[in-house]
Amino acid sequence: MDYSGKIISRFAPTPTGTFQLGIIRNALYVFLLTKKTKGKFILRVDDTDPRSKKKNEKYIIDSLIWLGLNPDEIYRQSERKHIYRRYIEKLIKNGSAYITNKDEDKKTLIRFKNCGGKVKYFDQIRGEIVSDVSYFGDFVIARSMNDPTYHLASVVDDYEMGINYVLRGEDHIPNTPKHIMIATALGIKPPKYCHLPLLLGPDRTKLSLRKEQGMNILDFKKAGYLPEAILNFVALSGWSPKKNMRPIFSKKELLRFFSIKGLQKANAIFDITKLDWFNKQHIRKMSLVEKFKISKSFLPKKYKTKNCVFLKKLLVFLFNRINNFSDINKMTKEGQIKYFFERPKCHFEEEINISDIKTLVTILKEIPDKNFEKTFIYSKLKDLNKSNSIIHPLEQMRRILSGRLISFDPVSISSIIGKKETLYRLNNCIKKYVVL
Repeated sequence: MDYSGKIISRFAPTPTGTFQLGIIRNALYVFLLTKKTKGKFILRVDDTDPRSKKKNEKYIIDSLIWLGLNPDEIYRQSERKHIYRRYIEKLIKNGSAYITNKDEDKKTLIRFKNCGGKVKYFDQIRGEIVSDVSYFGDFVIARSMNDPTYHLASVVDDYEMGINYVLRGEDHIPNTPKHIMIATALGIKPPKYCHLPLLLGPDRTKLSLRKEQGMNILDFKKAGYLPEAILNFVALSGWSPKKNMRPIFSKKELLRFFSIKGLQKANAIFDITKLDWFNKQHIRKMSLVEKFKISKSFLPKKYKTKNCVFLKKLLVFLFNRINNFSDINKMTKEGQIKYFFERPKCHFEEEINISDIKTLVTILKEIPDKNFEKTFIYSKLKDLNKSNSIIHPLEQMRRILSGRLISFDPVSISSIIGKKETLYRLNNCIKKYVVL
């Protein structure tokens, strides 16, 4: 495609329901195409549908801003009815439309006079498309002189806003011939069209909250996903970069490499595992300062006041074990973080070899405070593999430090809680064991 001219395009959601990843993918492609040519990215809220709600419109705008897809201009069709009326009158005057009534309630309708035949246009992904429009009949373009349908409003807005390129889902393919017919009747040159493949759920049906948990965009934010990961994931769910390119892209890199030629014809399938992988890669790319800022919001309030050095050590440890930041909250609920902050009860006495624990204490005491970190601790404890205990000494150590049958490894726990606390927990268990 020729990118020499500025492309003006619009993202035109209808605020009637969920705002999910498939819709965001369309917005991203429009954003990339317009910004690549230093054109204009317009958000046009198609709210002529009676089911449209203001709260859904706000959700759309908040989602775009969170993702960094800020529109250059925002329009609402509900505020432009005086413009549509002029075009409705023009169509009636030139004989391309006529006023009729619903038989049941006598309400006024304006229908487009369909002369039949075929409409041909070039789709930027699918090539030439020819549609027989006879079966449309005389379709409705307005419910009154001041109440246009989507078809009329879309054509008028595209013309009035200078839209020269339309990217939208392939579910709009049946609408395009109608729009071209209306534009032709108005003497308007239609924009270029590109119908994007859909992003489907695992069951190959449209994404919805009924089938996938957390499909509304800001739910992903609450779940600890990064906007960069969302954009990276949806970009590659329907677009292929050049060969031998790594799959991790920043928004800046997407702007650089995106091309219509890379768009695929086949529908993409949503895969939460793949999204988690992308999110993990983008978390790794973040600075520690950024990670700390986000991750602390997922910790219980009582833990945020703990020693800053300790807290950073813990979070750095957790960063390599999470797919998204809400995993920290999940670990907290499962008790996997509590033992870092609170001393657990020692209740595995019947399985503990007191001699092993004393040996652990002796070895750990000899480690200088400045060297009490994971690699050094492990180097001093690795020979304990020769122990003949039924339960390995390091397994006993893990249970004492965490108070759990399942927890992180004992060397990691020790390096985070520190030498003093590690020795306290081990010695405490020895005392309790002796008393019993």
